[in-house]
Amino acid sequence: MPKERLQILIEPEQRRALEQASERTGLAIGMLVRQALDEYFRPQAVAAREMLRRGAVERIAGRSAPVPEPDELRRLIDDR
Repeated sequence: MPKERLQILIEPEQRRALEQASERTGLAIGMLVRQALDEYFRPQAVAAREMLRRGAVERIAGRSAPVPEPDELRRLIDDR
């Protein structure tokens, strides 16, 4: 399968992690990045992340927080 060149900027810590993984596995850094992309975009992984996001939104939406009256809100802001 033909490959396409892609240039990205990564953090130094990410580069070190890739180099260590490359030494540990014997795989080229490019192969490790391609494998990580394949895993990230695998349909099951995408579905799992979406399920986690939805659960988080539902938990946040289910919380109730008291909403202060406008005068109380102004006082709280002024006190800060």
